[in-house]
Amino acid sequence: MEAASSSGALPLPLPLLVHDLGTRSDDSQTQFSICNQALSTAAIELLRDFRCFETPQGWVLTLNPASLQTFLWRPQDSKKIDLPTAKQNFPRSGKCLLSGNPISSSSDCAVLVLDLDTPAMLVCKIGGSEWDSFSYELSMVSKNNKTLEVHMAKLQGIDAVAGKVYYTFSGDALGVIEFSLEVKLSTMDVDMVELPASMPNFSTVMRRAVSCGRLLPRPQPAQDRGGGGVQDGFLGAIRVVQGGRDR
Repeated sequence: MEAASSSGALPLPLPLLVHDLGTRSDDSQTQFSICNQALSTAAIELLRDFRCFETPQGWVLTLNPASLQTFLWRPQDSKKIDLPTAKQNFPRSGKCLLSGNPISSSSDCAVLVLDLDTPAMLVCKIGGSEWDSFSYELSMVSKNNKTLEVHMAKLQGIDAVAGKVYYTFSGDALGVIEFSLEVKLSTMDVDMVELPASMPNFSTVMRRAVSCGRLLPRPQPAQDRGGGGVQDGFLGAIRVVQGGRDR
């Protein structure tokens, strides 16, 4: 498949996943099918004037900035799940995840929007009546007993598994977001898969794998494992404080 490019621009390698914002009069979206190796451009009327936030689970969260109407949309078959009207506009920059399968009768799925600029999140349960907003504080203590504030949305390896959201918090601890009656923040100790020192060193960006609904240990070179939960010079002593709900 050939792709057109502007004069002097190097063509990008395929496959590509493209979202074309289009113009205000057009509002077209371009989608690339990896299976069919083909581009499809069309104006999707359902998404006209909506902001779109993709999720790793294959759904798109949409928000109308004027009416604050929200819904989930699945590009695969155009299935739509209506959500409550938001109380406020979504963050200018955000990261969205679903804690489970939104169409499963056995799944208590929550929609999570993390603000990339401030330590805040928006949460809505599938079938719920409202969006709730939360602020939070995460911190860890350095070897010099200095407190380091941590921004959850910017941490590595954030994934949703079996109704909870996990993220890599320190060298031997995961942060956990639970969605029961209230949003709850906590941490859990984890073991790493120790790799031989002869293997090539990894970059600092190492994602935790998810397979068949289970969270798998994150590989870590043997020479990088240290006692006391050390990661980047910080001990694994973690203080987590859940922020208050904004009403």
